[in-house]
Amino acid sequence: MNRKCKKLVVVGCSLTYGQGVEYDQTWGYSLAKKLGLELINLGCGGTGWYYVEEIVTQFINNHLDNLDEYLIVMQKSEFARRPYYDELAYVPVNNELKKYGINFLSPISMRHLGGEKSDRDCNTTINLNEEFPWLDEFTFPNHRTEPNHRNPWYVTIDGKKVPPPNIEKQAEQLMLHWAYRVYSLHSFLKLNNVNHLFVDGYFPMLSNKLNFRKYDVISKEHHELEKGFWSNESFSNSEDEIYLYKYNNKRVGDILDNIPLENKIDDWVMWGTYFWKPHHSDWNIDGGHPGYTGHSAIADIILQNIKEKEII
Repeated sequence: MNRKCKKLVVVGCSLTYGQGVEYDQTWGYSLAKKLGLELINLGCGGTGWYYVEEIVTQFINNHLDNLDEYLIVMQKSEFARRPYYDELAYVPVNNELKKYGINFLSPISMRHLGGEKSDRDCNTTINLNEEFPWLDEFTFPNHRTEPNHRNPWYVTIDGKKVPPPNIEKQAEQLMLHWAYRVYSLHSFLKLNNVNHLFVDGYFPMLSNKLNFRKYDVISKEHHELEKGFWSNESFSNSEDEIYLYKYNNKRVGDILDNIPLENKIDDWVMWGTYFWKPHHSDWNIDGGHPGYTGHSAIADIILQNIKEKEII
């Protein structure tokens, strides 16, 4: 172990903060104790990757004199949390920009570049609501489960509820957006020689190849359930065909392959460690968050990876 390393910094959403459990029951606390390090838990419920970036970059810039004392573990949150929709490229391009490989623009860009000709005074050239009537109610669903208030798979077009017309390409665009941002943060940390590890929280971003490892704390049955859950196979309920993201996206993989294995766990999603366990238990408090036993299992898996990868 790197004897200069004295503190474990963990950053993420409620999975890291420890919603519903005591501070000393969180995976960060358990992991720090097993590593013999002091814990700094910077998790915050309801946050996404932008929060991780903001917190980590501030932390690094304010600890430049002793960065070798820290190991930073960063947890990726939900797929759809929280993109800046007005500046996210998801509106399909239908003009000459397509010939340059520009297939999507953000709403703010589309207002100026979406018309047949751009306005030299940068005035609005297109009425987005007329051109794309589904835009106001469009959001990216989080998980590949049945539609609910957090997974609105449908938008209204001509008075009918239909899947967003470009959802597969839009989902790919968002995954590429996250992939570039994760890789950018890795590059920043590497430039500053910071010990760090990225971990998937709620969906397989780093684990986009869907080659999930069966860790000892995960039963064979639950391991098989998780593999099936994240696969590209469509599945139905009694009412709707559920549209799924294709998480094993090659373009995303090509970006994240540039992050060395020593800096990422690419065969595991935290959520799958506890989700299949009974709800309202010490494993799984509410379906979305682990109980203290679930946190302990998460810590064991991260610890195993830290030792195998010889991170510190």
